[in-house]
Amino acid sequence: MYKRAFVVGLLAFWGWRNGRTSWNLFVNPSLPASYSIFGESACQRVYDESSDRFQFCEDAVVWDAKDERRLVLSCDPGRKSWNTVMGPLRDPAPRGDLWVYSYNSKDKKNALKRLELEDYPAGRDFHPLGIEIFTPASLNEPSTLFAANHARANTTIEIFELTTPGRARYLRTLTHTAFVSPNAISAVSPTKFYVSNDHYITRRVSNQLALTESVLGLPGGWVDRVDLAQDGDGFSVTRVASGIPFANGVAISPNGKELAVASTTSGEVRFYDIVDHDAKEEMKLSSSVRVPFAADNIAYDDNGTLFVAGHPHFPSLAKVAANQTRTAPSWVLSIRPHSITSPSLPSSIDDVVEPYPLTRRTPASATHAVRTVYQSDGSHFSSSSTPAMDSKNGVFFITGLYEEGILQCATRK
Repeated sequence: MYKRAFVVGLLAFWGWRNGRTSWNLFVNPSLPASYSIFGESACQRVYDESSDRFQFCEDAVVWDAKDERRLVLSCDPGRKSWNTVMGPLRDPAPRGDLWVYSYNSKDKKNALKRLELEDYPAGRDFHPLGIEIFTPASLNEPSTLFAANHARANTTIEIFELTTPGRARYLRTLTHTAFVSPNAISAVSPTKFYVSNDHYITRRVSNQLALTESVLGLPGGWVDRVDLAQDGDGFSVTRVASGIPFANGVAISPNGKELAVASTTSGEVRFYDIVDHDAKEEMKLSSSVRVPFAADNIAYDDNGTLFVAGHPHFPSLAKVAANQTRTAPSWVLSIRPHSITSPSLPSSIDDVVEPYPLTRRTPASATHAVRTVYQSDGSHFSSSSTPAMDSKNGVFFITGLYEEGILQCATRK
């Protein structure tokens, strides 16, 4: 009884502190079974019919491989037994996986494969959450893959080299006192990347304190820049943005001038201008955009439109994590400045009326055009966590934190 009163009290304070958007996260919206801005039949599920390991995929990145674009994903079938962000922390032994999906391949039967982690230490935990790939200008050179690994003792950054579609060669592990709660990663070179830390107090320290930080929307999250030494094993970590409640997804714009950060518990995306002053980098908060859900991961497309996936009803997501129900609603948005167009989306997007308008939950942005890309009550696709757009090939992907397979949408008829 006291625990329930404590939680209710926290929720009441959070709603008062953060306003209407935060309260909405505890009200299940009447979303449709399935809606896509690309058309009623544009989105199809992708499964691995040979096993049940292609599930609970948290992140996805479009990879410019040598011969064609592919999708690389971080998946963890054991997430309901080991989740350092939401809990529980029962069994860290079963490993998660990295997958590669050759969605342009004519060989559909063999298009989806688990990546072999070559030279990865046999006894080490592997629970990949956020991943990122840096591809050099010359596609003949290997790409670099970064992965936040939520191991049992602490979270590390694992670095791999991608040379072939089915293999990732392990290079090194980064451990640092600043890596308190690494979540998402965005890279600008093989030796420089940004990483978000979602909590100041993690569940490894205290379940109750971590929950309190989340529920009260305390600004304990931050973003670091990591610079690897050109030679040797050294690296540096520099704080570039702080005071972010539940700093989750992070992304660098295609022109490298803007950093976007998703704040889960405040239901917003913050935009920072990246400014160089005599080779000293500085982040300046330029704007923030409210979203009608708990924002999870974010990703820019080739044209500079930002896509955001998230969870419109947090209690449903928590029940899925606790095996009390099977589905949680999904919602994905696009965000772009009013001054630019979005070739990746239908030209009539400004005239589209969503089945459940986002303005029921959050006011329109004065600086950005915000549009619904996908909605589901969870029956068609559940627990949306990451959007990924390949605008060159007209393909859009959504992953689900506690979902089997992924969703693939054709953006062009």
